[in-house]
Amino acid sequence: ISETCAALRSLPGWTHSVELTFGPKIPERICIVSGSGCDAVYQHEREGFDTLITGEPRQQIYHFAKERQLNVICAGHYATETLGVQAVGGVLAERFG
Repeated sequence: ISETCAALRSLPGWTHSVELTFGPKIPERICIVSGSGCDAVYQHEREGFDTLITGEPRQQIYHFAKERQLNVICAGHYATETLGVQAVGGVLAERFG
């Protein structure tokens, strides 16, 4: 997880992150929700991920993640939202020219 956190710190627009590393040191399933996606942490049992990467933190996820041994990395709204928008733009350009 430390390598994942380090990679996220290199995102364009990154200024700070909140890293709740209660889960496995080597994540097996990662959920990425750009921007403000902390509420996705509540879907971990249904979706089966052990690590959530998103933009903005919320106070209530701290104990939720700790009790369920999840990693939650909040790498900043702008840094993650830019990445998500660029990814969607690439898919749209490829599909529609």
